[in-house]
Amino acid sequence: MNKIINDINNFIPTVRVNNRDLNIDFYQQFFGFKNLYEENAIVILGGYANKEERLILEESPSMWTRKVSDGVKKLNRLSFKAKQDEILELIKKHDVLQGIKYYKGKNGYAFEATSPENDLILIHSEDNLSNLEQFEVNIKDLGASDINFRGLSEFSVSDVDINVPDIDKAMEFYIKVFGIMPVGNTITLPFVRINFIESNGADLLVDAADTWDLEILELNVPEDFDLKEANERFEAYGYETYVDKPGKILSVKDNSGIETWFQRSKVKS
Repeated sequence: MNKIINDINNFIPTVRVNNRDLNIDFYQQFFGFKNLYEENAIVILGGYANKEERLILEESPSMWTRKVSDGVKKLNRLSFKAKQDEILELIKKHDVLQGIKYYKGKNGYAFEATSPENDLILIHSEDNLSNLEQFEVNIKDLGASDINFRGLSEFSVSDVDINVPDIDKAMEFYIKVFGIMPVGNTITLPFVRINFIESNGADLLVDAADTWDLEILELNVPEDFDLKEANERFEAYGYETYVDKPGKILSVKDNSGIETWFQRSKVKS
């Protein structure tokens, strides 16, 4: 299974949301993400220069999906890495905004804010999040804003923190699927670290379509990636899988109901 690790060329989380417009505004205003495009209920967010897909929001109305009510959400925190000078430009716009926590690390400032869906989002420039310490920022000391700054030129997901009822059982899925061992409570994949936090609540085990929460971890793989062979392996482990009719996407569901997608690389225009 180590070949899967070598084949991954992008990582994109999908989060189910109740109100698409509120969430688009949040990610644009606070974090400088660009709305790359929208398709039906899906919103694709990325950078202004490097327009790789970095985050997907899927709007799901209350007739089908509900707020997490029993315990905490599966998504503990979603962390993105960006250029420090661009993070500073974002912070300079925070003088009228509330509820933001600021941090400082080896590579500069970071901050986190809570989305309309109560998801904690962090943006930073660190190689290791343990370098961050909470810090009081005097925004006036940062100087004047760049009037030409529109948003982040590029960024990527660095960490996904997931609440689970049983850490060992949660990590077993990733060990079997990817053939790698954890370090502590962390599984390190190309482009991203997945950190597990032991938590309580029945909604940690519901199907991903049932609640406004983390839904999909999408891994882009090459066009020649053997989805059939991978599917047979995952089925042999007893996991629920699905391959779409065009043979482009393999979905395998973990013990928490979160789907991991292996999607053959999309053709870029």
